[in-house]
Amino acid sequence: MWRHGILSTVDSHRLFAALGEPNRARIVELLAVAPRTVGEIAQTLGLRQPQTTKHLQTLEAVGLVVVHRLGKRRVAALERSVVRELAGSLGILGVASPSDDVLVQYERALRAEEQRNAQVGEPVLRTFRIERAVAALPGEVWRAVASADQARRWWSPQHFEVSSCVVEPVIGGRMEVTIREGDGAEYTSTGEVLDVSPGRSLAFTQAPLGADGTPMFAAVHTLKLGVDGSGTLISMMVEVMDGGIAPAEVLAGIPIGWEQCFSKLAAVVES
Repeated sequence: MWRHGILSTVDSHRLFAALGEPNRARIVELLAVAPRTVGEIAQTLGLRQPQTTKHLQTLEAVGLVVVHRLGKRRVAALERSVVRELAGSLGILGVASPSDDVLVQYERALRAEEQRNAQVGEPVLRTFRIERAVAALPGEVWRAVASADQARRWWSPQHFEVSSCVVEPVIGGRMEVTIREGDGAEYTSTGEVLDVSPGRSLAFTQAPLGADGTPMFAAVHTLKLGVDGSGTLISMMVEVMDGGIAPAEVLAGIPIGWEQCFSKLAAVVES
């Protein structure tokens, strides 16, 4: 079956394997016009009849072709219902995912950071601002921010999950998170709370750790919650202290990563 149930009745792996043989693909194209006898298929495609029969048996076994036994004649036809199911399923695969656009956006941001880093000869302050309106009261958003159990549900970009998290919303408290990618790779950031106003704002440091466990750069994060109609406006300012030498792939991902985190946070509090 097709993974994740996209194809429910067709053995897609065997089907595509069958179509991977050029002569079988040509037979399917020929039968798409109209049913043909085995002899006609062999003659049209310049194949020997035993060879044609073998190809048709393979296509019949995967459900793409049905061979009608009409006395001494053998007439092959496409199994149109299988073709329609396959076409519909492939159409689903062609529908764009929001992640496609994010990937393009990240690649462009990365190229821009690489060019910028190549031109910068000394550490410089980098500042990123991210905002998100949420249909929940500030108190509800604050509880999701200030609790490690709640932060586990949203403090990671799309396609990552939080494997460990520490949130201590007091001055000097720890702010640490480890996120895991689908292939098992983990990335840790660690820091501490600089300032806190319960229900309103939280300022903390974050330092992504390299493979050797040492900080790659330092950044100050200032999160503020404001009333936005009947909901909350979340604003985050990230100040990277040594952005001129920070890894381009990490810098490029800061605004995109926080936007995705806030989308997850919105889903948590709005539910």
